[in-house]
Amino acid sequence: MRAFKRLTLPFMNRKGMPADPSRLRRLLNPWGVMRTHRDSTVVALTIAADIVGALEDELYVLRTAADDLVDLLDDGMLASGIAEHLNCGEVERLADFLKAHDQFRAAELWLECHAESDDEGDSHYKGETSQLALTA
Repeated sequence: MRAFKRLTLPFMNRKGMPADPSRLRRLLNPWGVMRTHRDSTVVALTIAADIVGALEDELYVLRTAADDLVDLLDDGMLASGIAEHLNCGEVERLADFLKAHDQFRAAELWLECHAESDDEGDSHYKGETSQLALTA
């Protein structure tokens, strides 16, 4: 009997009582650990869904603003008045923005209007073109 009393289980203290009830609970009920993991996963996914929802709203606002800007820039009069005052890098970035929004015609329009004011040696310079060549 003495030998049996000296034998203690890993979850019992010297008096034969559970040493740590939470440890005992984990040892006897592994489903509790899985339930806790599932609950924490649900909380994390809920937070992630809220973040995605907020970003989706912000993305919609930004896309709407970009579409409005593309509609504004798709204007020949605006391009002919402003493109000559932009440097080559600026008009290239503007054309890349328009191409990213599938407005290839507007991008070429801005590049053409800019090229008319470029001097020899500039990257968009096309040389002297006569009105006769333009109408042909």
